[in-house]
Amino acid sequence: MSDATAWAAARRWDELVGAHPGTIEYLAEAQHSPSLQIRGHPLCSVARPAFISRHEFDVQRRVVRDVVAALRRARDVVVAERSRLALLGRFGEWIDQLTGLEVADVDHGEAIRLDGFIGTGLQFVEANADLPGGAGHADSLAEVFKESPPWATFADEFRPEIVPMLPLMVDTLVSSWRRWGRGGAAPALAVIGWRARDEITDANVHSILGAARAAGLDAWSAEPAELEWQRDRLVAAGRPCDLVFRAMLTPWVLGALDELQPLIAALRHDAVCMVNSFRAELMGNKALFALLTDPHLELGLTQSQRRAVNGHVPWGRIMRDARTTGPKHESIDLLGWVEDHSEQLVIKPMHDAAGQGVVLGWEVDDVGWRKAIDGALDGEHVVQQRIETVATTFPLIDGGEAELIHDIDPFVFDGELGTFFSRLSSAGLTNVSSGGSLVPTVIVAS
Repeated sequence: MSDATAWAAARRWDELVGAHPGTIEYLAEAQHSPSLQIRGHPLCSVARPAFISRHEFDVQRRVVRDVVAALRRARDVVVAERSRLALLGRFGEWIDQLTGLEVADVDHGEAIRLDGFIGTGLQFVEANADLPGGAGHADSLAEVFKESPPWATFADEFRPEIVPMLPLMVDTLVSSWRRWGRGGAAPALAVIGWRARDEITDANVHSILGAARAAGLDAWSAEPAELEWQRDRLVAAGRPCDLVFRAMLTPWVLGALDELQPLIAALRHDAVCMVNSFRAELMGNKALFALLTDPHLELGLTQSQRRAVNGHVPWGRIMRDARTTGPKHESIDLLGWVEDHSEQLVIKPMHDAAGQGVVLGWEVDDVGWRKAIDGALDGEHVVQQRIETVATTFPLIDGGEAELIHDIDPFVFDGELGTFFSRLSSAGLTNVSSGGSLVPTVIVAS
């Protein structure tokens, strides 16, 4: 993805950092706040934001819209035909248990994050549609860079824009509630989750509550034990609510169905609008990305959606002993071909997050790759073509510079690109929870 404006902005930013020697110290000290740390280390390790031109942003907006629409279509086709549920691994059981709770014709909206890498172009490898985190962290970090010494001069030259994520998240909650159309004059928002269970989830809850209250919403948090089903109303921490933000990962929900019976009753009676819904969560099943690139499955995509998939979703397949087509449309025996092409491939579980269980074929030996293949024949894994990422040199806050892999992840609200979420790492996985660095994405004038 060539973006000359972004490269020019990066060069100029580095010049301005050099002209303002206090910038590095400022960026380090500003991240002493707990809200700007994760797992005990600062969110950002570099002294430069990620840049994208306004023109490139608008191009990617159209691509993201079509890729998300294609994912929705794949989800709906698989869910509608029960014979195909096996394609989603044990998600078939989850569909019965969880999506069956929701009224079929109600679309509660969604906020998801696509995970992408820049190679020869922007390639999307998976989605986080269960509990996409990072919006609050990204917004806080953006404010740090906007207060940094180079920003004023840089702003005069490039007219930069950082799109805040949290207001878009709140807008999605409210618009979803309005489409639901069963509430009162204004939504009563309960953010439901277990306190102190996970650092990232806690930060997510805190940031959503702050943004919702800043927008004038009546919003509070509640734990599952504080839920009640009273006279056809969901009561959370003693207060009736009709809008729920689900700050609970699906595996947590499945392990606490008894405790969540009041919420389940509310969903069955269509008494609350819940974002993200369990149906939206299915967008995060990595099998959908493999199905999008399989020509043997007719999904009914539009021409625009098919072009977006062909150009921006890498080849992938569900791991199984079968014949299929390879990346060059050749006929292959999948298992034998995967074994012979480890340098080009990634094996990953369908529905784990934060990089758990991902095996990068170029980082293991033959024995390790064979073990990964054997362990993936459970109907719960996919294989995906490697993205040839391009490392970019970034100045480091600790001094010096480093060649870092840069992923660029769209936050998508109700199917539309809000802004990008950028992460950097020296390793193949860029997850912030695994030590990657978060950096704000700045849109610059073309």
